[in-house]
Amino acid sequence: MKARCETPGYSCWVGQGDFWHAEPPIELLEKMVFARVFLDDSDTANGAMEFALGSHKQGYVSARDAARIAADSEIEIENARRGDVLFLKGLTLHRSGRAAEMAQRRIVRIDFAVREELAEGLEWALPRN
Repeated sequence: MKARCETPGYSCWVGQGDFWHAEPPIELLEKMVFARVFLDDSDTANGAMEFALGSHKQGYVSARDAARIAADSEIEIENARRGDVLFLKGLTLHRSGRAAEMAQRRIVRIDFAVREELAEGLEWALPRN
């Protein structure tokens, strides 16, 4: 976000440089996707991302319930090559595995949301082209 603006449904505000990040309401989270652009190869040896297939269908999951839902889900380990791009629904439970080797696993994460559904008073940090 361009600036912090206390708005109903938005929480967990964090300032990073010139930008503000917030957890949006569930109605917006359900429509979001994120992309992971892999800058390095990623596999189980360097702690590849693990995600719980279908967990996005559970809606918002509290930290307290995440482990239980993940345990009841099929887990996929994402082995990726440098340059790969992975898209996931925003509510997908995911984590990085434990690295057995000290190899890099850099990624760039890009979140995509519906611009028009941003609450009144909030403004995206990046201008619309």
